[in-house]
Amino acid sequence: MNRKRLAKAVVLAVVVSVLRGGTASAQIAQLPVPQIVRADTDVSFTQLLIDGIHFGAALPTVSLGGTTLTVVSNSDTRITALLPPNVDPATYSLIVSVPVPRSTLSVPSLPFDVTIGAVGPQGPKGDTGATGAQGPKGDTGATGLQGAKGDVGATGQAGAQGPQGPQGPQGAQGSPGPQGPAGPQGPQGVRGTTGQNAFTVTGTGSLVVSETTFVLVPGLSQTVDVPAGSVLYVSTDGGAVANSGAPGVVSTVSVHLVIDNFIVTDRPFRLLNIFGPSTVLNWSLATTLELSPGSHTIAVAAVLAQAASTPALVSGPNGNALQGQLTVVILNR
Repeated sequence: MNRKRLAKAVVLAVVVSVLRGGTASAQIAQLPVPQIVRADTDVSFTQLLIDGIHFGAALPTVSLGGTTLTVVSNSDTRITALLPPNVDPATYSLIVSVPVPRSTLSVPSLPFDVTIGAVGPQGPKGDTGATGAQGPKGDTGATGLQGAKGDVGATGQAGAQGPQGPQGPQGAQGSPGPQGPAGPQGPQGVRGTTGQNAFTVTGTGSLVVSETTFVLVPGLSQTVDVPAGSVLYVSTDGGAVANSGAPGVVSTVSVHLVIDNFIVTDRPFRLLNIFGPSTVLNWSLATTLELSPGSHTIAVAAVLAQAASTPALVSGPNGNALQGQLTVVILNR
């Protein structure tokens, strides 16, 4: 069967470890990114054969066009899954998610487009059908029962005020009356800015990214004390370049945020595809985080997204055009 592969690039990757709607995190050293190299059906069109790397030994989750497939067999480099019966010929987005050890979380691969069957051209639009005849008018319904007698109406408005009479003589001043009761407590005022703050750190050196495990970027780490009832705004940016002078080199680097030494994969991340020895690509990420009150450490990490990629230089020290920065802002609700 012919197969068409369309590479998809995911534009953002951000990250949260302790979020209100559920989290997905794993230790940095335990998160090689799964990668799909090829996918095709068998001759009977009942099984999908998936080749790649970093699938691991645990049972993965395979999603085809949003439908979860049954995995028949799996290894670190190959997965066999059952196709749904009578699957329509089309191009589907394929994702392999690898479970994180000792966790209910998983690390997804980049989406991979796979074509199932031959997809023919769309036929022409048919003519609009004729308008049907109007149906007959229905019969008038029966008169309902008389309602109960209504309540007595409200008292009419008071008459107009008469003219004011002449002012009488001023009477003697009376003694002061007793002090009235205290009024009700007013509404609570708007919360002040106490506890709000902002922090920015910059890169202190270049990071050589040469492996498919995450490594923290030097200097891009900040520990903050999060008050109750607050939210964090986190942003980071910087540059990367291939760590080779050879022509035609390709380096694919993925940049993530890290919360409390955990990387979170349920947010978008920045994927940099660097072509050539002098090409500089920049990342830029921003998100809001709802963390539990207390001390939290926020950092930036990078990883080679493909094992065959050329190593890359990420960030740099002061004065370097690649130097990255990390900004954390504490905001009251």
